[in-house]
Amino acid sequence: MSNANVEVVRELYELFPDLTGDPPPRMLELFHPEVRIDQTRNVFNPAVFEGVDGLLNALARVRETWDAFVLEPERYVAAGDNVVVVNTVRARGTGGGVEVIDRSASLHTLLDGRIAFLAVYPDPDEGLRAGGVA
Repeated sequence: MSNANVEVVRELYELFPDLTGDPPPRMLELFHPEVRIDQTRNVFNPAVFEGVDGLLNALARVRETWDAFVLEPERYVAAGDNVVVVNTVRARGTGGGVEVIDRSASLHTLLDGRIAFLAVYPDPDEGLRAGGVA
């Protein structure tokens, strides 16, 4: 199942690299209807979002804070039902246009071939550990 899970997550990143755009309908199909998104470790807009409406709310908050927020996957690591993506983030703030380049990790837990849980980790090593990767 790990390879299939990686392909689902890879498709997500290919379909929607800049989180400030409008999500394509296919992207929404990759998420479980009861998805839970944990962004409590974020500096900007820390929160937990639930369901597809929560996902759309999370994306709206990204657009409020950033003119551009691009995730560039460096690697995908599978561990059981989890896929951890280590990313380079390239972002530009609204208003002043402050540029940010940083690394992070996103943990995706899949259920029935769809993303049911997503957590963002500013520290890639912490994200890998949370995903069960040594």
